Amino acid sequence: MRTPTNPKIMKLLIYASGGEDRRRMLAAINGQAHRCTLETYADLERLTGRLRKSCAEEMWLVLVAGTCEELGEFTDLVHLIQHCRSILVLPDRRHRTLVAAHMLYPRYIGYLDGDFSDIRSVLAQVFQKNIVNTAQP
Repeated sequence: MRTPTNPKIMKLLIYASGGEDRRRMLAAINGQAHRCTLETYADLERLTGRLRKSCAEEMWLVLVAGTCEELGEFTDLVHLIQHCRSILVLPDRRHRTLVAAHMLYPRYIGYLDGDFSDIRSVLAQVFQKNIVNTAQP
């Protein structure tokens, strides 16, 4: 039986091709990183390979689209991404960008021009829910 002090560790995969975007995201979730197994990716091909592997554990995906073109590359991977619980960070707030984002079925959408505090809050709730769910017999 799992207890709240010994929950099943959740996996969090973060993709951001831009070094500054990746640094900002990691800084935003820094206080929560100990609550998961963190994997970071800067190369979409490596992330694709990772997503093709099955994972029996709880897994969340944070995708940071630095450009609309990169968001388009994500939509090419919809068959892999739509089955993951995901958080998507968009490069702008245009309607057509949002429409493309919804094709990926994210659980939450944030924006690149923010400070990622919203992403930190969402992940804190996810981690807390993971602890509660894994503590139940």
